[in-house]
Parts: sequence; structure tokens; C-alpha cells
Amino acid sequence: MPTLNEKWAGEVLGMEWHLAGVDLTSNKSIVEVKFSLPKEVGWTVLEYQMSYPNNYPNRNAYWALGVYTLSIPVSKIKYSEEEKLERLVSMRELWIVPWEWMFQFPSSETSGKTKLSEWNNILRYPKKNKIPETEETHKVERGLVHLTKGVPLGDICPV
Repeated sequence: MPTLNEKWAGEVLGMEWHLAGVDLTSNKSIVEVKFSLPKEVGWTVLEYQMSYPNNYPNRNAYWALGVYTLSIPVSKIKYSEEEKLERLVSMRELWIVPWEWMFQFPSSETSGKTKLSEWNNILRYPKKNKIPETEETHKVERGLVHLTKGVPLGDICPV
């Protein structure tokens, strides 16, 4: 679902989607996208993503934090084709927040090991109840985009 959600965000924000690195770009801005199901609202940011703006010094940087709902429970999904999965999305809601907003959440090291994999990552966990006040809301295809306080009106333009 991450790829589908990122592509949708790119379409409704009029930005170019990228498979690697920062998710969305335009000639004015970069946006890193995170989505969650409503019951699990909580996003995870990899610490290395915090430095993305360094690669785009002349562009403003934002986070797009979203939730999405599906027409059936995840446990009932039996296929992985993008087109079929996209048809199951009934609604998306996206909050655009300033890049600096993320720094309020401490980074924490997370490591673990299974028979198949091993990981050691530094993560941040932004919280929905800390999202800045919404300044402007736009209805878009199958969803809503909220521009929050600190996001200059006109810098991110939902289509």
C-alpha cells in the first residue's frame, strides 16, 4: 500500500512521485509521505529521511501524514495487484506539515532479529494529536488534503 498511497498523494498534490529517496518533488517543494490505517494511526520515520532537504537546498520541505480506509478488512485481501488494491481504498486524508515539525519527536534505536532477517534502525514516531492546526482543507479525488499552520498557502497546491 505505501506505493499506492504515495502515488495518490503525488497526483492530488500535482507532484512527481519517486520510487527511491524523497517521495514527491516539484520545482518548489519536496514531500515525504507516510500513511497509516485509522485504527493504527501512528507513522514511522526513518532517521536518514530527516536529511532529505539537504539534497534539495532551494526547495521547501514538508511531511504528508495520511490515513486511509479500505472497503474490506486487511485480513480479507487475497491479492496484491495495485489496480485491485486501489479499488479497495474508499477514503484518504492527508495533513501537510512543515519539515521542522518532525524534530519534536525523539529518535530511538530499534533492533531485532528473526530467522529470516536482522535490523538496526533509528526511528521517529510522530503523533496525530500533535499535528498543527489546519489552515485550509481541499476536497480531492477520494479524499481530503489539510494544509496546516506553517505551510505557506500556495506552496503546496492540491489539484
